[in-house]
Amino acid sequence: LMTWLDGLMKEADSLLVTGKVEEARQLYHDGTSQCLGTVFDEEMLSTLLKRFDDLSDRITKMEEKQAADKKMMEDEKERLTKIAMESGRQAEVELQARKTLEEELRASRAEAEALRKRLEMETSEQNRRQLERQEMILRNNENDLVARKTEDLLTADLALAREIANMRNEDMIGNSKIAEAEKRLREVQSASFALRKSWKGVGMRIEEHFPFSVLYIQALLSADDGRVRTDLVKLGDSLCAVNEVETRHLSLNEVKELIIGPQGTSVTLTMQCCQTRKRYRIRVKRHFDMDEAELPLSVRVVVGGGVTDPIGNFGSIFQSATMGLQQGLNSVVRQ
Repeated sequence: LMTWLDGLMKEADSLLVTGKVEEARQLYHDGTSQCLGTVFDEEMLSTLLKRFDDLSDRITKMEEKQAADKKMMEDEKERLTKIAMESGRQAEVELQARKTLEEELRASRAEAEALRKRLEMETSEQNRRQLERQEMILRNNENDLVARKTEDLLTADLALAREIANMRNEDMIGNSKIAEAEKRLREVQSASFALRKSWKGVGMRIEEHFPFSVLYIQALLSADDGRVRTDLVKLGDSLCAVNEVETRHLSLNEVKELIIGPQGTSVTLTMQCCQTRKRYRIRVKRHFDMDEAELPLSVRVVVGGGVTDPIGNFGSIFQSATMGLQQGLNSVVRQ
């Protein structure tokens, strides 16, 4: 009887080693039933049942270990799924932003081409000069547009890199992807320094840290009807995103960089109501002159050794700005 029991225990241990917990449990039940039906000596039966109790404890521990491993794998799968979904959503936002930029650039170039043809047909020197000035303004507006859209895309890349690092519980300081995104953004901001000196805000002051609650409304200009509105946002509402770029991993300076832009252009702000916690969107125009202390750092100082004389040689400024902006666009497209 003891030889039979030893053989049964060895078989059960072999099943547990290979992870076949259900087969080991069935072997336990069959052996216990057989002992209860054939052994009538109480002392012998007690000894056998104690061996079976030890086997049951080992089986239970293996079942608990398998359940814990399964839960850990499910949690890891869910975490990776969230990362993939966030990356996919950000990729869609960037793709739409690139398409919008291409459409606006095509329209701007078509208008510039029409102006050039009109310039060729003019015989009056006065009209020619006027058209040349209009063409320069249009070209400057195009540079403004490229600079604004490029910064939006690079800031979105930076926010995504910080979001992924946060979801993976990685240290953001020293992260190579975050450092590279910050470097590309600083290079573009340095190249567009002269352009950005004339950019405007929207007329709203927010607190210095996330969730960037609204502290004071100066003059919000609606992009839909062109009127100054006081009912677009409420004091205490939070700024969640600027042109679809989430602000939860951005600094106050980086949020300001997203908001400012060429005068008259619109920006979409995603807000969260402080009472209902529901999100809503508003479209406002950039029109508000900011004090020197309110400007982003990259407008008050030159970042990374870019343009150093925004009031001096205007042609060289535009040349360096255009080269920097084109390099920034190329790096975004390669990404």
